[in-house]
Amino acid sequence: MKRLHLVALLIGSSLFVYLMQQVGLGRIFHALGQMGGFFLLLLLISGFRHSLRAMAWLRCFEPNHAHISWSTLFAVRLAGEAVRFLSFLGPLLGEPVKIALMKKRLPLEERVSSVIIENLTYAMSAIVITLSGIVLFFTTAPSRNALAHIGFGIALVLVGAALLIGWVVACRCHPLARAMRALAERSGIGWVRRAADGVERIEESVSDFYSHRRSTLALVFSLQLATHFTSMAEIYLILNALDVEASFLTAFTIEALIKIVNSAFFFVPAQVGVFEGGNALILEALGLGAATGVVLAVIEKVRTLAWAGGGLIALGWMLRRPTLPGVTEAIEGADLVSPPRVVPQ
Repeated sequence: MKRLHLVALLIGSSLFVYLMQQVGLGRIFHALGQMGGFFLLLLLISGFRHSLRAMAWLRCFEPNHAHISWSTLFAVRLAGEAVRFLSFLGPLLGEPVKIALMKKRLPLEERVSSVIIENLTYAMSAIVITLSGIVLFFTTAPSRNALAHIGFGIALVLVGAALLIGWVVACRCHPLARAMRALAERSGIGWVRRAADGVERIEESVSDFYSHRRSTLALVFSLQLATHFTSMAEIYLILNALDVEASFLTAFTIEALIKIVNSAFFFVPAQVGVFEGGNALILEALGLGAATGVVLAVIEKVRTLAWAGGGLIALGWMLRRPTLPGVTEAIEGADLVSPPRVVPQ
């Protein structure tokens, strides 16, 4: 896995350098200068998106956990996202770090369940946004050609993924626990069999949320949809600050399509090169120019770096808190459990 990340990072870095040479550093710095005070507004919108995700996550816990606060989850989320973005194995560590930082506050199974529920609901909302964006693209893009076939194939995959997620949750068939028990029977590894019991309880907790807490599910789903619209607002703000004529529907389309790129290349650390290249292709297809796409991506990445810095501060603060003993050991691997990966941010 480390080798895959290293190869992906090298290829992505090469692509990033190539794109920077094509666009020119002068144009990049000029665009950053054009942002001016708009960059502060960009940071505020991004912070609002993080706060919405924290609010959604808060609702994924059982109602009797009143001691879990929004501010705590906001800080935990920032810390986890900073690790995900800045570390070499970030794509694999982001969610486990969030789980580890909640140690001593909740049992492990409840922490994992809440993260899975929040991510699954986010994934479902992302599928809705992406499908809508594909439709918008084929009704507004000046050039479609081969992209039409690609878009149709992606739409089928997304619909299939949504149906599969819905079926797994509704049938309560506990596929992960069953697979672990089958492995334990064949290998004779005792700890796998014991771990399967905990995994089954987690899967049951996730199913219970979707089956019995429908009003809360609707609220969480609405909050997740709102997070996508904040991302669209960021794109709209950047393009207009750069004097690029673009409607909010165009920003909607860009955000929806870049989610496909991010999901397909989630294993690339910090999305180096991939994010810039994806934006270049999308904006070129929309008639806004590949160079504009690269500039847009770089500005968004600078914004992400700024919030990652805030996340590192939050991480340091949480590690020093005396009320959270054992967190350092957890982050180092003593109590990390990685939930299934869904559509990344």
